[in-house]
Amino acid sequence: MGICYHKLVAQRHLKRNGVSRKTQLIEKFSFDAADDIPGLADFIFIDGDHSYEGIRKDWQIFPDKLRRGGIMALHDTS
Repeated sequence: MGICYHKLVAQRHLKRNGVSRKTQLIEKFSFDAADDIPGLADFIFIDGDHSYEGIRKDWQIFPDKLRRGGIMALHDTS
C-alpha cells in the first residue's frame, strides 16, 4: 500500500512535542545518510543494519556528527 505507519507515528510525535521544525528525518541507509546531516546534531536515531558489522560501522561514522553531550541511539542492537 506504500504507507509507512512508523514514519507517520514519528512525524505525529515530533509535531506534538514541538520539535518537528528542528528535526530532519533522513530515509537512507545509515552509511549513505551521514553526509546529509547539516552541522552537528543533538540527537541521532538510527534504525539501520542490525548486524554486528552494520552497527560497528554506524558507531565509527556518526559520533563525529554529534555535538558534545549529544546522544546517538541505535535501534535493535544487542
